[in-house]
Amino acid sequence: MNPDRTDLPVETMPRLCMVGWYDPAQLFRTGIQVVVSTLFGRHSDARRLDTLSSKPPIIDYRHEKYLDDAGCFGFDYVADTGDGWNSTYAVAYAVSQQHCAPSNHPPLPRGTLLVMGGDLVYPYPTRQLYENRLVAPYSVAGQLHNDEPVEVLAIPGNHDWYDSLVNFRRLFCCQRMMGFRQTRQTRSYFAASLPANWWLFGVDVQLDGDLDESQFKFFSDVVSELGHDQRVILCMPEPVWHERWQRDESAFHCGTLLEHLEKDIGDKLKVCIAGDLHHYQRYSTADNQHRITCGTGGAFLHPTHQIPSDPTGEFNHQRSFPDQEKSRRLSFLNLGFLGRNPLFGIVPAIAYLLAGWQNGFAVGQCFGQRCIKEVGSLGLSQWTEAVYAGVNSALLTPAGFAIYVLIFWGFVFFADRRSKKFCYCFGTVHAAAHIAAGFMVFWFAAYAAITWAGLAPKSVTQYLLSGAIMFILGWIVGSLLLGVYLLASLNLFGMHRNDAFSSLRIEDWKGFLRCKIDADGRLRIRFIGFEKVPRKWETAVIDGRKILRPAREEDFVGEVIDEIDIPGGTARISAKTSPRGAKPRLTTSAAPESVEV
Repeated sequence: MNPDRTDLPVETMPRLCMVGWYDPAQLFRTGIQVVVSTLFGRHSDARRLDTLSSKPPIIDYRHEKYLDDAGCFGFDYVADTGDGWNSTYAVAYAVSQQHCAPSNHPPLPRGTLLVMGGDLVYPYPTRQLYENRLVAPYSVAGQLHNDEPVEVLAIPGNHDWYDSLVNFRRLFCCQRMMGFRQTRQTRSYFAASLPANWWLFGVDVQLDGDLDESQFKFFSDVVSELGHDQRVILCMPEPVWHERWQRDESAFHCGTLLEHLEKDIGDKLKVCIAGDLHHYQRYSTADNQHRITCGTGGAFLHPTHQIPSDPTGEFNHQRSFPDQEKSRRLSFLNLGFLGRNPLFGIVPAIAYLLAGWQNGFAVGQCFGQRCIKEVGSLGLSQWTEAVYAGVNSALLTPAGFAIYVLIFWGFVFFADRRSKKFCYCFGTVHAAAHIAAGFMVFWFAAYAAITWAGLAPKSVTQYLLSGAIMFILGWIVGSLLLGVYLLASLNLFGMHRNDAFSSLRIEDWKGFLRCKIDADGRLRIRFIGFEKVPRKWETAVIDGRKILRPAREEDFVGEVIDEIDIPGGTARISAKTSPRGAKPRLTTSAAPESVEV
């Protein structure tokens, strides 16, 4: 989608809502994608095909055309884009402005490079979804560039890998335009030489969270030629340091290739930036090394109040957006799970109905010497007899027993499997709650049809009325129970972080990183955040081009939430022209000789 700017169909752009992760159809399609990519993705790794072609070139951004009048180089970073239109376009609109003007800071100039940090489209990477959820908003916003040279580099996340990277490579690795930004890379990973002895590495960890052998060798060759005054910014699709902080140190770990690469970079590695978790969070050391999670490009919000900390104390938490108290308060929105995920209720409604249907066949029948009473004639004062009838009706028929086993196994399997103890203990409690709720719904439906409505037990009309009641109540009760389970799992045990917030489909709390390298090598990183994104947009004509802007632009003002300042050294910027694809030469004051990579 790269028509001429004047022909861009702004009014007809598809403005899709946030993905409904708990819609039954979406759950099924996503499950299929995950299973297929897990089973076959590791055996058809697209990165291995790259070894058959030539070595990827290092991308050079030291040319003077990328620098401003003061000799500074700027780049922006976004990750986890391509969900709902409002959230994705809001970030694209802010990033594309020539000068983003936060309320608490002077205007910040746009960078000449946009780095996209993974998971660029949701829920899976079809060509049409890339067009509608990523390319469309960035094409509309890209008209603000006013023909200045702007380029884009990208790395894929796990969602981009669900089609074995077919559409990601078509969009970012073919030297074409994406949202009026020129692509440069030829692989799903890249190494870029920046001014003032800075380097930008973007790695692709596929679905296994690690580098492939050829990618590791490529980066190792680059690292081996770095001078002592070179410094590295490492972009990765996911914050792997979280997994390391939760690792069982008593077990043996030989280390991933990514860990080996980080060790090879050593003290030159100043900043690691990752997406995957849809919030902003920074951990830093006393010697100015930083681990930043910035997945605020458009996807649903993730919590910040249940994130692991560094057990060694080397990296300390500095800032979160939203802050941890606000995140905890937002988690209570799960009590309104039904309203935010109205279609999910179909799943428990069908499960409750099938179980109750089987119970309805068994109650009022005799199995040998044991007879089960009709629960529709038992009131609350006879609850013990009702429970006895329910248990026996479930256990004395093979079909009924199988249905309850499937329901029980399904809810236990859904439990967060990072902790086996939690999975089997709290998963069992969750499953038991649904089974108990299903029985209560069945009992009430049978009593309403038989005692209140006076319908004959096991008649067609009784089954129809009881079934309708069970389906409606199962829809409501099942959704409410899941919301309470997610809330308790997150706040009490730190589990289901993804599930408990994907259910909320929160559009707000978005932002991006704006980075600037001064002529003396000083690196300044600012996170610009927006607590709320616009819901209404209006068409405006700017320099003869149609653009969408917030209906109330005065309400869409970001703030500089966090700032990082890494002092420069004695490096100077080389403004020599380097043709594309040529090997960059590293020039420093401390080391006057040239080093080729």
